[in-house]
Amino acid sequence: MSLRGLAPQVESVMGMFNKTSPVKTVAPSPKSKLKADKVHIEGLAELARVGALKIAAEGLYKTLEGSVKEKIRAKYIQLGVKLGARPANFKSEEGCVTGTNPLKDRSSLSPLTEEQQAALTAHEIPFTNSVVREEYFAFNAEKYADQAEAIEEECKKARAAGFTIPEDIFVYHPAEVKPLATKATVDAIFAKKDKALADELIPMATCLALGTTLGVQGLTKEEAQKLFDKLFAEPDEDEEIEEAGSPELMAQLKASVKATV
Repeated sequence: MSLRGLAPQVESVMGMFNKTSPVKTVAPSPKSKLKADKVHIEGLAELARVGALKIAAEGLYKTLEGSVKEKIRAKYIQLGVKLGARPANFKSEEGCVTGTNPLKDRSSLSPLTEEQQAALTAHEIPFTNSVVREEYFAFNAEKYADQAEAIEEECKKARAAGFTIPEDIFVYHPAEVKPLATKATVDAIFAKKDKALADELIPMATCLALGTTLGVQGLTKEEAQKLFDKLFAEPDEDEEIEEAGSPELMAQLKASVKATV
């Protein structure tokens, strides 16, 4: 491929390498040897406790989210195996809470591993090798970055003087191809009507999105305060946890919070 016609583009690319600014260095300030006084600030302890609660709740949320997603996926598999086809997306609900949880095709950002490809191939389930990035040329900055200004000037002359651009000023990057699960992959798995097979392969070929919405009868301010007080109260071996939800999970959250405070 002749690169002479790319001179204007080269000139444009070179300009980016000239937009540099001097590096500023800041001398580290000497550490003070004086100890800071301690001043009582109302609400600081409560803020720390809420922060600990947030950290514990985030960990518990991830655990709960994984558990709920497994149950939703199991329901999709149950429906799909019965139909012998991909089931329609449904919404989940419990009490005043609703959830949106579509079964989606696996993203192109998540290609199949060699083990997953082998598992699909063993059961004659199709997948595709898709181009996720087209081939392209990129400026060879590794070799020519220190000559950017000179090359820019030469490219200006090239328009009139027929300057020959070095063949390696651009580096060729081939197209990137990745093995991906597709709609046909999911359809073929469900068409087998084999629950054990679907349990194994559907998680490879799909992903679940999950969002929840509290109804108007969701957690009130009083209920939230009661939950907060319970979490930070001193442990009482005779006291039973009566908050809404799983007692085991509430106990787990209480123990986690106390460990971080």
